[in-house]
Amino acid sequence: MNLLLFPHMFRNSDPAPLHVVDSTGLTMTCKGAKFVVFFLLTIFSSSPSVLAESPSFLPTQKSQAPYLTHSTFIRTLKPTSKKPIRFIPLGTNQDIPPGSHLRVIYTSRNPLPLEIGFRPQPETDFVTAILPPAQKGDVFLPLTVSPSWKWNPDTIIVNAYTLADEIPEEIAVQMIGLLGPWERFLIYLAQPWTSEIFGSSSINFLYGYRSAGIPMTLILGIATVILSSVFFVIYRRLSLSVVCGMCFAMILLYQARFMIDLVPETFARTKEWLTDGTYGEMTYTYQVADVLKEEVKKNAILRDVTPPCHPEERGTECRASRRATGGVPPQDDILSVATCKDSATALGYLLHPISVRVEEESWEKATHAVVTLYPWEEIPETFTCHDITRSASVVKQFPTGDAVIRFTENPT
Repeated sequence: MNLLLFPHMFRNSDPAPLHVVDSTGLTMTCKGAKFVVFFLLTIFSSSPSVLAESPSFLPTQKSQAPYLTHSTFIRTLKPTSKKPIRFIPLGTNQDIPPGSHLRVIYTSRNPLPLEIGFRPQPETDFVTAILPPAQKGDVFLPLTVSPSWKWNPDTIIVNAYTLADEIPEEIAVQMIGLLGPWERFLIYLAQPWTSEIFGSSSINFLYGYRSAGIPMTLILGIATVILSSVFFVIYRRLSLSVVCGMCFAMILLYQARFMIDLVPETFARTKEWLTDGTYGEMTYTYQVADVLKEEVKKNAILRDVTPPCHPEERGTECRASRRATGGVPPQDDILSVATCKDSATALGYLLHPISVRVEEESWEKATHAVVTLYPWEEIPETFTCHDITRSASVVKQFPTGDAVIRFTENPT
């Protein structure tokens, strides 16, 4: 694959397995005064770039939950176990010109999904687009749909997704500025109305509402100071009760904005759970766990042993701890689960005390496994993980690509 060079370009690197970009450890430290000055300068400084030619404009998808983004990419590329989806990190650049659009020149025989984000902002603010197959394609991608966009970004990251053996022949990107000062100002005003993205973890980290990269909490705090100063100038007095009242009003204003997102999200997730049995980014994880719990009971009956207790089964006739088995984990003699996924934390919580392991040796000894098997694939008779191939049958397959398999040979 060739990489064309533009000013302020991102360097390409070797393909790597599909993963979610982690923003842990990246922090932004700016003081309030700098934010105010930046907000004014970023609106009125710099004129839009003028281009001799006008490449085609391609719409971008606004920020959404990462699992929805990757599901869209998977449906577009249709990977298989032999041709997995991979991504090409085009890299990050901390010395880039101001801009509102990303110009992409590429050659690809297949659709080319792109993921564009701004650091240190979260990946839920990434902008996505799927470029059509093209020879010397030239497109503009608007970045302003991201609530993290600002005219002078600190750092930008670009990832391209493709199948393992279908890497694009060439791809190059360049930041272009096409918006005037007032257009940017209107976009900044609209950014706080972009909905928050909720996860399904026991702890949700919400990044809050922003405008031009400035947290709304800081903007409202500065507004409180300004209003207090105006009140003092007009009435020549400023009591503690007035200041506390203004602070309370700003807090209520922010919470009211948050409720606009929280209430619909609560109803949507509740409806999804009651109708489909799925829950946000957890998708079919609960149903996968239920299938494996039934397999535990089947194996226990076949081996004439008492199955281990699950949290909702306390008080029934089952083994609740290692003490009943002489210190041996009670799941090991009934059922063991392996997976090729990077992490199985959520499934492990739901299956406790049965553990879900990702290590190489677990694949050799497991009785069951959770694998990726897409609906458009033929069901194979063997499954490979960590370069180890074993015969297995599919217990149940789910629309998202997750499948529970039972190994048909004795574990080694």
